[in-house]
Amino acid sequence: MAQPPADSNRRRYLRLQDNFRVELEPWAGTPLACDEEEKPDPVVAFSRDLSIGGICVVADRATSAGGIVEATIHVAEMDQALKVVGEVIRCDVRADGRYEIALRFAPGWIDESVRSQLERLVYG
Repeated sequence: MAQPPADSNRRRYLRLQDNFRVELEPWAGTPLACDEEEKPDPVVAFSRDLSIGGICVVADRATSAGGIVEATIHVAEMDQALKVVGEVIRCDVRADGRYEIALRFAPGWIDESVRSQLERLVYG
């Protein structure tokens, strides 16, 4: 019986490879959220790929795996940025010293209109 190639995409969702500006901030609904005056600057990153289930970004600063963040995704073709909440599932240092950060979007925390916009963006 034939098996799929080892490098086949086994991911649940189709991924759009594009370069969007993304800002990551601690989610206001977490116990780790700070007062406005104590709030750290957002982690500014650029996407490697995006799906309706998550996003992978590259940034100059790390963020903690397991943390919950709000990601603001700026898409040139859209009037407003997309805001989603997700869990940082990994943050790996790359050979160039930057960080690859993978977020899994929390399905119950994504507004339906934002999910629809993500679907249109990814699936065209």
